[in-house]
Amino acid sequence: MTRHRYKRSEYIRNHIEDFISLFYPELKKELKECNVLNIGCNLGYLDIGLSPYVKSVRGIDIRPNAIQTARNRAKKQKIRNVHFTVQSGFDLDEKEKYDIVLLSDVLEHVKEQKRFLEKSLESLKGGGIKFLSTPNKWVPIDAHKKLLFLGYLPSKLANKYSQYLGKGSYEGCYLLGYSKFVGLLNLFQISYTFKTWPNPQKLIHKIGKPLVDASAFFWRFSNAFQVIVKKNNSPLLSRVTEINNFERENSRERGENGN
Repeated sequence: MTRHRYKRSEYIRNHIEDFISLFYPELKKELKECNVLNIGCNLGYLDIGLSPYVKSVRGIDIRPNAIQTARNRAKKQKIRNVHFTVQSGFDLDEKEKYDIVLLSDVLEHVKEQKRFLEKSLESLKGGGIKFLSTPNKWVPIDAHKKLLFLGYLPSKLANKYSQYLGKGSYEGCYLLGYSKFVGLLNLFQISYTFKTWPNPQKLIHKIGKPLVDASAFFWRFSNAFQVIVKKNNSPLLSRVTEINNFERENSRERGENGN
């Protein structure tokens, strides 16, 4: 699962208080008392940025080099409430629970997305929140490779297109459009709220913010989706029929696209 960071991640770590504001009003617990799990922490920028505001942060990533870099950065800054571990989001200990779980631009790199989200929900305490963000498949310029209409192509052709233009492999990218993203969320007994950044910097975001705030319809055209998720008090997964239909549809689409 290769991860490619892009400018939105830089915005998060440079505007950490704007990022924290997205947790509310869903987060009821005092932030300073919260234990945070960051799945797919990359180089630890977000974890370190959050460290002054929370009780503890645990960052996990499957790449040893990224984790070592994150550890070195935390050690250099003498941060003691952040810990980094080489671990997959599929291998979380279900006995360990967190007040806040972060999945920032990770979902699109995971093929088994339903099981991945289920594991992350199992790590969430009652009353806790999960922040989930992922780029929109149907944005004309791909979020990671910055190539025009890359996400519109079948996966094999998209991979050749990316490699031909010197952008590397596009394998392992499983972006979702709005309908598929909402369909995935609706498989779980959760409540979720789409969130916009409080202080957009780019002109296109300044124009888009009032539109998506006014109507959920305009999220279909957003460059990315950000939601705050809370578990309901009922079982994690909803009806088996819905799950099977979702998996069948995705399987058929992967077949058509060469996934």
